[in-house]
Amino acid sequence: MDLKKYMTFTVKWEKFLGEDEDTHMASYAEPVDIKCFIYGKNIFIREEDGATAVSAKVYLTLAGVQVKDKVDGQVVKSVNSNPESWDSRVQLYEVLTWNT
Repeated sequence: MDLKKYMTFTVKWEKFLGEDEDTHMASYAEPVDIKCFIYGKNIFIREEDGATAVSAKVYLTLAGVQVKDKVDGQVVKSVNSNPESWDSRVQLYEVLTWNT
């Protein structure tokens, strides 16, 4: 199945380069335009000290986005990688961002 035709939105992707050890400020590469499909969903997050439900924004893309990268100005908190086809040559990434 060709999912590229469903990638109707264009967003800016900034790859995480690292963190300055003195200031702990993150640095990012220059923004690149990527195609994606965007939708929202509610997710339940459980941590050691409690749990909460948040409203997340989901970006489905074929770009290799990773946790700590920025998509559409938001820091990526979670990435799920799924094969687009049965032979797993192309990966579909489910990228989640949310504000806490």
